[in-house]
Amino acid sequence: MVIEVDLDGELGPEESFAENEYIHTKVQKMLNFGVEKVFWATTKTQKILVATPGENWQIIDWNKDIELFQEHTFNIGNHLREEGITLD
Repeated sequence: MVIEVDLDGELGPEESFAENEYIHTKVQKMLNFGVEKVFWATTKTQKILVATPGENWQIIDWNKDIELFQEHTFNIGNHLREEGITLD
């Protein structure tokens, strides 16, 4: 399992496209290498990309529970609120 988190930044349309291309390429390389599950959190959109080999990739709101493995879940939004961290 790999967990990646982006750096919060203001990107224009061209930079945003390049960032998405970078993320997708890197995730696919990790899956090709044998990683069983990749989570990529994007702070600006507060979304999680969840990728597993041979499956459709999912984009999930980080305020929802995300299954890490075998019924173990994590909710980034809840965890940040519990720690007193806000990203508004």
